[in-house]
Amino acid sequence: VIERSDKMLEELKRRNYVTPTNYLELVKGYLLLLGEKRKTLGDSISKFRNGIEKLDDSREQVEVMSAELEVKKKEVAVAQKDCEEMLVVIVKDRKVVDEQQKSVQAESEKIGKEEAETKIIADDAQKDLDEA
Repeated sequence: VIERSDKMLEELKRRNYVTPTNYLELVKGYLLLLGEKRKTLGDSISKFRNGIEKLDDSREQVEVMSAELEVKKKEVAVAQKDCEEMLVVIVKDRKVVDEQQKSVQAESEKIGKEEAETKIIADDAQKDLDEA
């Protein structure tokens, strides 16, 4: 305080008197400001701690999800392989079914022609029977 008073005298050419009341008000103001700064600093520390905890929780969740992702990737790979195998079997079965359908269609047409011929013969035979 004495040093500052001397500096004020040099710079401003003005004397500064410090009374015990003024000094106590200065100390009280300093303590008030110190308390505010400590509270602000404590709040900041609390925020940082909460942020770090959330980051740690997020990191743990990411690790768990990464492990689950690896398992799911393996399951998908197996399922995809099974699907490809099934697709090959389905394509083969489809070819067989198409060939069978063609042969059934040809047979059906052949039976239809034979039925028409048989009907003509039966009609002729019926006419002959009717005449006889």
